[in-house]
Amino acid sequence: MRTYTPLNALRAFECAARHLSFTRAAAELCVTPTAISHQIRSLEEFLETSLFERKGGKLILTPATSSALQELSDGFNKLESAFLALNRRGGRQKITVAASPSVAALWLMPKLQRFFVSFPEIDVSISTVIAQGDFNDGPFDVAICSTDDYPSRKVEYLMDEQIFPVCSPALLANAGLSREAALAELSLIHDDKASDQFPTWRRYFEATQTATRDVSSGLRFNQSSLAIDAAIKGHGILLGRDRLIAAALADRRLTLISDQPYPVPCRYYTVRQRCAESRPVRTFMEWLGAEVDVENEAFSVESAIRSAAAASSVRQGVSVPRGPDQRDGLPDIDRRREEQLVGDQGRGVETVVRRHRNAHHRSEILDVGGAAAETCLAGR
Repeated sequence: MRTYTPLNALRAFECAARHLSFTRAAAELCVTPTAISHQIRSLEEFLETSLFERKGGKLILTPATSSALQELSDGFNKLESAFLALNRRGGRQKITVAASPSVAALWLMPKLQRFFVSFPEIDVSISTVIAQGDFNDGPFDVAICSTDDYPSRKVEYLMDEQIFPVCSPALLANAGLSREAALAELSLIHDDKASDQFPTWRRYFEATQTATRDVSSGLRFNQSSLAIDAAIKGHGILLGRDRLIAAALADRRLTLISDQPYPVPCRYYTVRQRCAESRPVRTFMEWLGAEVDVENEAFSVESAIRSAAAASSVRQGVSVPRGPDQRDGLPDIDRRREEQLVGDQGRGVETVVRRHRNAHHRSEILDVGGAAAETCLAGR
């Protein structure tokens, strides 16, 4: 005979322990923070022990509750799987995937039909998140984001992304300019972010030495999808993220105006909760990895073409500022690793990238190419 188990109170505790927040637990369970507090107090009375320590207004797990959390989370995942098996709708299953609005609309959505064809029994709910910090708060099964700074979650590398200057073919033709002249003269479109992970036009020109011009004017957007749409409509030239502009390049709504990418590619990661995963989540992760592999093969062909065209234009390494600058209007946020090796196939240069703080407390990335790169690597 089983003993009495207060499932509702245990569910409230498990959720609050994962988030270390009554407010976030309440949002996930669709109740009030007061209700979470009452459930946890009743569980503490039932167990005759404290479940949290409260220090400086923050929740901290006790050693006992910390060790029990993983088993408790696994137990609720198994309950959910059992419920899905009994579901009278024929065993339909659901996962929630979070991404930025631009990644969701331009990269993930065009691929989802293939997922539904292969796995018709799994429903996918898409949640769009703007602030990077919000990826750590929501009740998502899988999140696709551009930073790995989520110590409380399971983080895995997904793919790289390079950035190239692009514009509308019609804008280029009507201006009557060469591609090199267009880069120096056409209006700029800025894809602004809340951090300095993405390059700005100033950084691009300093890194590639392709033009010298004023970068303070032009249209500015805080969403890549809006910036890409403005470029398609002929409002100027844009530093386009190749994962997001692939379709527009393929159907000639956009064209490359330089084969010189920004020398440090961006990276995407998948972020998941640190608990046992359901079969739908594992299925989605395997499918997502296969989609990236197929896309990478297509991208590698394009990279080979770019490499051949750019083989005669190798440049010496330059210092590329990555920290805050009043000309960019970006805050002092740089979560890149202390040292990173980058293969820049577009320029035929092997590059060592080091990050340090200069005298003005700005992060810089030092791009060292050729024999100097080999020397740096040998001394690591």
